[in-house]
Amino acid sequence: MAAGLAAYDDETRESARDLEEFVRREKKPKAKTIADGAWGKALSWAEEAMRTGDWGDAAPRHYVAAYALLHERTYGVAPAELTPTTRLHAAGMAANLLRREFDGEPGEMAAFLRWTWQREKERETWRRANGRDGGRIGYRLQFTGGLLTDYRVAKARRAGR
Repeated sequence: MAAGLAAYDDETRESARDLEEFVRREKKPKAKTIADGAWGKALSWAEEAMRTGDWGDAAPRHYVAAYALLHERTYGVAPAELTPTTRLHAAGMAANLLRREFDGEPGEMAAFLRWTWQREKERETWRRANGRDGGRIGYRLQFTGGLLTDYRVAKARRAGR
């Protein structure tokens, strides 16, 4: 019986040491930005995905990169608000939208971005041709779902033709 208690005490001490080590271990700090180097890679990845239509391995940052590319193509100006910190915030918003509204389907989210910017390109062309000013699509509008009902109405209209 004494041998059994000694083994139990040894196991208890070992478990306590393991627990102390676990608690003491420093947590790896989470990224607080998407740095310029990682952003450059995301832009290249998004450019390729837009060209090929293959969004299968897309991460939220890739949707934000696609947003930035499409914004610049449509308006002729890069979205200045996409600082390294804001890129990470926008990627979090994109992740939530992808999960909440598109069931994690990367191609569906990409189709939504494509629709957004096809429509906005037509509107921007009209604005310029008619000397009109107008708003623009910021990352918050793109990734909060503010355009989602319009997108779904457009899909329903196409399906009804």
